[in-house]
Amino acid sequence: MAREPIYAARAAARPTGAGGRSLATGRRESKAERKERLAAYAASQSGNSRRKENRRKKQLRSVFRVSLVLWGLVLVVVLVGPVMQKIYADKALPGATLGSVPVYGWSEDKLLTFMDQAIEENVINITVDDTTVTATPAELGVRVNAAASIAPLIDHDPWWPLALAHRHGDLQGELDRDVFHSWVANKFPHQITEPINAQLRFDEDSQKYVVDRAVSGVGISRQDEQRLLDSILANPVVTDVTFTTGPIEADITDAEAGATRDYLNARLALDISVTGNGQTYTLTPADIASLATISTTVADTSVASFDEESVVEFLMTSVAPSLDADAVPEVVFAASEGTVLLIEQKGRVGTAFADLETLALAIVTSLRECTNLTLEPTFKEGVLETIVTTYTLPQAVVGDVPQGHWVDVDLAHQMVTLMDGATPVQAFLMSSGAPQHPTPTGIYAVYHKVESQTVAGCVDSDCYSYPDVRWCTWFFDDFGFHTAYWHEDFGKAVSHGCINLREVDAKMVYDWLVEGDKVVIY
Repeated sequence: MAREPIYAARAAARPTGAGGRSLATGRRESKAERKERLAAYAASQSGNSRRKENRRKKQLRSVFRVSLVLWGLVLVVVLVGPVMQKIYADKALPGATLGSVPVYGWSEDKLLTFMDQAIEENVINITVDDTTVTATPAELGVRVNAAASIAPLIDHDPWWPLALAHRHGDLQGELDRDVFHSWVANKFPHQITEPINAQLRFDEDSQKYVVDRAVSGVGISRQDEQRLLDSILANPVVTDVTFTTGPIEADITDAEAGATRDYLNARLALDISVTGNGQTYTLTPADIASLATISTTVADTSVASFDEESVVEFLMTSVAPSLDADAVPEVVFAASEGTVLLIEQKGRVGTAFADLETLALAIVTSLRECTNLTLEPTFKEGVLETIVTTYTLPQAVVGDVPQGHWVDVDLAHQMVTLMDGATPVQAFLMSSGAPQHPTPTGIYAVYHKVESQTVAGCVDSDCYSYPDVRWCTWFFDDFGFHTAYWHEDFGKAVSHGCINLREVDAKMVYDWLVEGDKVVIY
């Protein structure tokens, strides 16, 4: 109602309409009325200005108060903050609790010592059904992350005086379920029966994986295990925990193991082969099974996997021996100046897989994606090794070397060497007399040569007869050089006493020697 005169004054100050009538009253106003109306309007405008000025002053006072508070807080942080930071450096802040335990002002070392004692020394009464046994959290398998547990209490920035409410921290940790289950089974043998997980087994008869079924047990539920952990982390000095036993299903069920079985059996049926050096190695189901790793995930699920390291090992131990070509050294019999008299053994360079890792990756990819695979790997070659034996004159002729052509017969090495004075010319393997029919040693002279004849005789009760024996060179009694078409054991002592040779070698001896030439046997 107090504002009505102002509105009236504003209306009175409005200009007049036609004929000098007031727009406010609808009648013609006199000069005095007009003057009064204008004065009232001026007075109202002056009142409005005063009110606006008062509001502006109030706003300024509010801004000043807020600024004063903010600057006060800045001063607290700038002046008080560093002092508080220094006082509480590496200490728990005012009002801090660790779990349910007040730890205000504790140093980091004291906090760590407290946690160690709480986990290693605090005794908890564990009751299962009607039996109670004491244990420390450590014995139960509780593991604490000390650094993560104390970080919220001592890691504070310069602004912490403005956030005094942040003072609480729970212990951070986990329960080693294997340790806990072992402890419970040991301490409560009459209350606890551990469940048995479904197991996968490779059956040799069927060459497939089969499942050994899971067996349920009686024990503490997973929820109660978590409740135990939560209780200890929230209250490090907890004194009593009670459990009630009930049916416990195996972590790995028949269905879970069956899914892994089906996954693996699909891989056992794959055709995976490696070909090289004219040979092929095809992985058997047992080979593939040996490459599989069956494990349990954090969520207690059975899984199968294949890794490159296992496949590399398999390639080295199982496949490589079948496909790699072993190196064979070349064995050479040579004269002292290096002339090759005989290659006793033809050598070859060895070969091996050039890149095992690439092969392993291909096989692992095949197994993971369940696809057949044929590999033709690259092989790398080694270096040919040569073993050289140098001819030396037999002791029997040292100082008195026969002139012209003669023959050196080395029984130990089963070697015949054609000699021209002290110079070896050609050598080849022979077969001398077996131990029960030895070839005589000594220096002999050729007394007869026959291109072909029947060789027959008896040594004790061992009789023999070979027709058409060619290139016979006789040097002592019924001992001589000749062919032996009835065997290929040259390099071994298997004859009845004569020097058996391949036909081409027997012909060379026949042509080399004439009657009277020496034969030195040792």
